[in-house]
Amino acid sequence: MENGQNAIIESIRTPGEVASLRTKEEFVLLAVDAAPEIRYSRVVIRNSETDKISFEKFLSDEKREMTTQDPNKQNLAACIATADHKINNDGDLDALYKQIDTIFAEV
Repeated sequence: MENGQNAIIESIRTPGEVASLRTKEEFVLLAVDAAPEIRYSRVVIRNSETDKISFEKFLSDEKREMTTQDPNKQNLAACIATADHKINNDGDLDALYKQIDTIFAEV
């Protein structure tokens, strides 16, 4: 990517990252979320070595990543709360693409 071009950055997980990116003129933060059960089922389907965990462990890890007072540690709830747009990814790809198309039309 060359300077000045658009980019997509995935997995922004700390308020510090959001604050830094907010200094960019045309920064837009999208939060993509789905119900824990759906996210876990996708983890199981992905079947990578690091994904072989129980649903209880999955929920425990998520709870730890969801909130903290340290702006440099994962705080998904704070990042989601400051998002310019929120996407619900509980459905299929068509539903996801429709939401993305709507957002891109606004941006």
